[in-house]
Amino acid sequence: MSEFVLCQFPGNYSAVLSAALIVKCAEKSLWPDSEFVARQLDGIGPKYSENLVAAGKTTFQAIIESNPRDLERVNLQSNVSQK
Repeated sequence: MSEFVLCQFPGNYSAVLSAALIVKCAEKSLWPDSEFVARQLDGIGPKYSENLVAAGKTTFQAIIESNPRDLERVNLQSNVSQK
């Protein structure tokens, strides 16, 4: 899609950026202003993402700064709630 936009509107890089953003959102079924940012990562499903939001991990920075044990606890909660 981005290539098509670039060919149709040469030099209009904001249109290319918008097209790339729309493609990314469609692939992940997620808009960029969503608090479920973790869904953009491979292997993160809806339930784990919901539990991350409930734990206050709504930005990539918050996830990066998290103690690995906290993330493990959130992951275990996801696995328990799926059963």
